[in-house]
Amino acid sequence: MPGRLTEIFDRAATPVEDRCNRIVGCCYSNEALEAAEKFAIFKSSLPVDDQEGLARILECPNSVTTTGSYHAMAFQEAMKRGLSTQRVNLTNPERIHEFGRWKADAFNKRNEKRQPRTYLGYVVGLCAEVRKIRNSEGNRFFGVFATPENDAAHADIFLVLPVDEGDKLHIQRLFHKVFKVANMVGVPA
Repeated sequence: MPGRLTEIFDRAATPVEDRCNRIVGCCYSNEALEAAEKFAIFKSSLPVDDQEGLARILECPNSVTTTGSYHAMAFQEAMKRGLSTQRVNLTNPERIHEFGRWKADAFNKRNEKRQPRTYLGYVVGLCAEVRKIRNSEGNRFFGVFATPENDAAHADIFLVLPVDEGDKLHIQRLFHKVFKVANMVGVPA
């Protein structure tokens, strides 16, 4: 069933904003989830290993406050659209910063009436730690997929199970532990 990912990541077949719901609809768990994570969604996809670092871009005001702490819902994208990351072993700090600046600029151009975002830096979490985030039944909440659609180092963290409001709060706290804001790699001066 991992082959369903090809259609989910085909922009002509599935709008980007629907990917997360479609992945949850696949009901991946246990061995099926592991097989899906190893499936080559794109020709250049290489599976994300447990020991890989995943860099998450931090922007103000959507994920980090001006005081340098996370907003309460800093990782809510993981439950709505997927959480975009950079695979540290396939890139370098300069390219991660470049990606972060591009991402903030692209948002600001698309959303001129909203509060502009400022790229602050990135934090790195271990893929294995994301895969350890589980519900009360012991099932993984997230799959980590290689998604080199426009960038060879890109990976997404997608929800694979339905969640309730209590789960969302639990997940937010765990993401704060995986991606420690205190370890942010700031923009070089």
